[in-house]
This record gives sequence, structure tokens and C-alpha cells, in this order.
Amino acid sequence: MISSRRRFLAKTSAVIGFPTIIPHHVLGGANVTPPREKVNIGIIGAGGKGKGNTANLMRLDDVQITAIADPARYWNLSDFYYKTEAGMDPVTKMVEDHYREKTPNHRVAQYEDFRVMLEKETSLDAVVCSTPDHSHAYISVLAMRAAKHVYCEKPLTHNL
Repeated sequence: MISSRRRFLAKTSAVIGFPTIIPHHVLGGANVTPPREKVNIGIIGAGGKGKGNTANLMRLDDVQITAIADPARYWNLSDFYYKTEAGMDPVTKMVEDHYREKTPNHRVAQYEDFRVMLEKETSLDAVVCSTPDHSHAYISVLAMRAAKHVYCEKPLTHNL
């Protein structure tokens, strides 16, 4: 009787104490989506449109940007339509700053070549193709062959 009572108390205290040890962002809860229910996204192209697409994705609670591929580390687009800074480093900083509050250790993997990203980032569920028009088909086909969902804005409506 005593050993079963001790066993019961030990198990009960372990179960009650478990949620207080694990951080809130791991288990989910009110207004927090647990990591296993998030869609892991890779960004291909971090220029003006890529930065805009990334900013729109960060508004979604069930999306998590985990990788960015772009050969340019920095673009000064202040003289152009987007009037901002873009490239892999500014977009990575924007994403990490956004997720820092909810997930303190969130890091975005950086790649100069999107093919390397598709090969190494096996946890990606989807990619966003925000590259110049002439590379959309090539990137989208390789991403789909890697079993990734693809979001790509077709340029046909502007260039036909």
C-alpha cells in the first residue's frame, strides 16, 4: 500500500510539474501554435518582392520561415520601387527579429544556392519563389521534385 501510494504521488507530481518545465511555445496553448503544427517555409529570392512576401508570411501564426536562399547578401533598393534594403542578410534579420519574442532560439539557415537549401533542409514543407521571372519554372520544378509545395507568382500577366 505504501509503495503504490509513493508511486502514485511520484507519477502525479511528474505529470503536474511537466508543463512548468517545458516552455510555453513548445506545447502550444492560448494564442500559441505548437511547432509540430507549423508549416516550415523556405524563401528563394530575398529581393524586394521576396522581402514583401516574407513580411506577409510572418503575419501567419501557423507558418515558420526556417531558410532563405539568395546569392545576394545585401541589396540597396532605396532608389527603386521597393524603397528599402533587401537581400539575404536584411531579410534574415527581419525574420529572426520577428520570431525572437515567441521562439528565442529561432535561427534562419542561409544559402547562396537554392539547390543546396532544397537538399539540406529536409524539414521544409514549402518554398516561396520570389526570383526574377526567367528562373521561376526551373526553381519551381526542382522544388516540386524535392517534394515541396511551391508558391510562385507567375509573371505572365505582366509580360505576355
